[in-house]
Amino acid sequence: MAEQITFTTKQKRAASIACQQWGHLHVYPQKPKAVEVLAERPVFDREPEGMSVIERNLYDINPDDHAWRKQYFAELPEYLVKYFATRYINIFKKKGKGGGRAAANIFLRERMSPASDRVRMVLAKYKKLPTTQKVALLSEQHDDTEQSDFAHQANSKAEQIRFDFDKAEKNRKPVKSRILAELEQDELKEMAFKLSSIIISYQATLTSTIECDTEEGESMAALMVYRQCADLIEDFGIKAPGAGKKLKPDNIFQFISKMRCEKWWFGRLSKARKIMREHLAIAMGQVSSKASPYASWDCVREHKEQQKRNWEAIQNMSLFDEETGEEADLADMVLKSVSNPAIRRHELMVRCRGCEDIATSLGLQGLFLTLTTPAQFHNSYKKGGFIGHWNGASPRDAQAYLNNVWQRIRAKLGREEIRWFGVRVAEPHHDGTPHWHLLLWVKPEEVLRVTDIFIRYAVKADMHELLPQKQWPSVDSFVRVNKSVNPFKVYSKVYADNFPVKMKRNCPEVVIPDSAQRLPIAEKTLTTLNVDYSARCDVGFIDPEQGTATGYIAKYISKNIDGFAMDDEVSDETGKLVKDMAKNVSAWKSRWNIRQFQFFGGAPVTTYRELRRFANQNKKAFMEYLFMQERVDLLTIYSMLQRDLVGPIKPSKLITNKELMQVIGDSYQARGDSKQSSVAGTLAAADHGNWQGYIMGQGGPFVKRDDLLIVNVYQELPFASPHGETVRKLEGFQTPDEVVKTRLKVWTIKKKSKVDEEAETGALALSGASGSSRSSVNNCTEPEKVQVCDQLTRLLAPNEILANSPPNIDDFALTALLKGSSLKVDNETSLKIRPAEVDEHGNKRPAQLVEVSRAPADDLKWMDFEGWDQLFTQPEQVKDEYQQPDLSFFPELESDWPLA
Repeated sequence: MAEQITFTTKQKRAASIACQQWGHLHVYPQKPKAVEVLAERPVFDREPEGMSVIERNLYDINPDDHAWRKQYFAELPEYLVKYFATRYINIFKKKGKGGGRAAANIFLRERMSPASDRVRMVLAKYKKLPTTQKVALLSEQHDDTEQSDFAHQANSKAEQIRFDFDKAEKNRKPVKSRILAELEQDELKEMAFKLSSIIISYQATLTSTIECDTEEGESMAALMVYRQCADLIEDFGIKAPGAGKKLKPDNIFQFISKMRCEKWWFGRLSKARKIMREHLAIAMGQVSSKASPYASWDCVREHKEQQKRNWEAIQNMSLFDEETGEEADLADMVLKSVSNPAIRRHELMVRCRGCEDIATSLGLQGLFLTLTTPAQFHNSYKKGGFIGHWNGASPRDAQAYLNNVWQRIRAKLGREEIRWFGVRVAEPHHDGTPHWHLLLWVKPEEVLRVTDIFIRYAVKADMHELLPQKQWPSVDSFVRVNKSVNPFKVYSKVYADNFPVKMKRNCPEVVIPDSAQRLPIAEKTLTTLNVDYSARCDVGFIDPEQGTATGYIAKYISKNIDGFAMDDEVSDETGKLVKDMAKNVSAWKSRWNIRQFQFFGGAPVTTYRELRRFANQNKKAFMEYLFMQERVDLLTIYSMLQRDLVGPIKPSKLITNKELMQVIGDSYQARGDSKQSSVAGTLAAADHGNWQGYIMGQGGPFVKRDDLLIVNVYQELPFASPHGETVRKLEGFQTPDEVVKTRLKVWTIKKKSKVDEEAETGALALSGASGSSRSSVNNCTEPEKVQVCDQLTRLLAPNEILANSPPNIDDFALTALLKGSSLKVDNETSLKIRPAEVDEHGNKRPAQLVEVSRAPADDLKWMDFEGWDQLFTQPEQVKDEYQQPDLSFFPELESDWPLA
């Protein structure tokens, strides 16, 4: 009897599928290509295996197009697949069985396909970044691959150890590959831990293969270990610590320490994830005038949440001086610094006005220049729709292009020995692509040379976009009239007889590309008049009679910081209020690490701030001295000042103590111990906010750093960072005669005491309101404490006073009151201690317990925010009544970019 043949379930399924598809496998005969029709989509009688939850939902709604539909969802991040699948299902259900299938498939072909193609182009730029699959190949949990143990590769001590992901992929365990954009914070922390463990293991393997007996040999070994670890990090697409820096024996170990640090890895991965998600949002059209201008809704939301966390952390911290015991609220200090947007805007305006005053005194001409990128850097049109020839560039790539063009322009100006100074503002287009506005001052006789150089380099890349291609190759229609329209906004002074130069042509000459020169057109007709450079750059001349240079730049400074004084201003690109879009610009700047404002020429602003700090410290001490004087002494000082005062002198009998203090205080002049009048003048100019006087005192707008009159002084603290790095701390400034220290106190940032926290969150509902001031030094004595207890008892429990019972006040509440917090009585009334102060007549008023009435207000309205959930539909925005300060007190550094 013959043996019965049996088949497994897998073999039966394979045979069944082969039979169903047999009709599609024939090769001969074939129909002619002219009448060839596409094969029908395979229809499965059995449900496909291995489907994800999203694929199963799509299969349930439309199983007939399952195989064809998969090509549109391939290689997309899971959160984007979920979004597109939801849109597909909603369209299918909305149209019903009759037209749902056709409408949903049209959405795939016409709406999703262009966006998904752009997404894949962006993903290709981040293919080196870590994925869960790559990390799994190197982790200890998957040690059955050939390369999981680095020691297997070290055949010799001199051989460099490298990891081949493609080779390890063949023997790997099945691990789902997820990119950084799909991971959450806890998953990023887990990946950071694994990567740091991999580097530690890798370093240990490398170290075990090296033997050295001398100190020089150890340095060489450390250098080799660093370079190989850095190469491994670069393979992950992350910029290694120390990349681009000069390697020294003392800093190699610091860089290796960072590589081994889980916290460092988490920071790099978090930034890379945010960058990747925002770039994908740009590719999807989420950053545009029709969606969310400048930055995606996701980016703006994350930026707001981060700002809120920063502010809450600052409010929970205080500054403490161990030497004097003085304590200050960190939030108050932050709001008094340039981290406050209003103060930062004021300083920028002062600097711009100072530069303009310098240019006026030197007889220079102001130029307002605009520089933007070629069309390939832009993702979408202002009116809506994708730009087909977008190259997948990010705003960071566009900023690098602008930097490169400006470097070439600066180099050319230097070779031509043209001196200039000014300011540059970087701001985004509606799709996030940056462009620059430059305010430069040059000599009048060099104006046209500067504009010629500027336009030449601005239009050099992709010049074919600027040529009138529709008119090629017809000579008659191409040749323009001799008198062309002048794109310059030049006022009449340029054409006047007394102007240093006479314009020979209306447009600067530019280099015509070879492709254009080879076209069948007479050479004489191919001139610079054929190049319309208005789409790439713009040149404007500052006319003092029509407006100041500071007025030109003020709008761009305000709209990129806080939108001050632009309540009714509407953006031309977005059609939205400029003030409402300031938070989007702030999120854009933070996400892409772009420096918005930069001044060229002159002296450092840090020295200017230190001089003002020094003058303020001296004036504070001077005013404290005046408060201690009697009226007779103040009148004596007033009589000594009368020879310097201008105008009628008020008699001593009629002047009040308040007026005395103000007159004497206003007459204060900051002085140092330097004997040079130039140093004293520079210090006085900085104290009065005179940027022109400060720059001219330092040596003028063209001064070299080595020739500065006053320079900063830094204190180097060795091994001050967690990785043993040397930290440079600003200490003061140095004049030709002396070194002046402005940082006289050593502040330590610490969390507020437990007493404060319990008092603020206790049963008595103490609240450190924004209007309350925190006492810097606790000088309250015991009698004052008893006095406060009595006042509290009278207000809160008057019956106990009548019964002569002792006050029963919580110690936490009393301590918090003495430190400046307020005691909440009801929803509208609080109690607080009014600190001692000097009245207008110079009399001291003791501290007193007072009532504070305030209406309850919700200060978190600015958190009312809707995420982006529709591709081409903008959600209704809630107007913010409260704006969180942009607490960017840690500057965005170019070297902080995480990607290699």
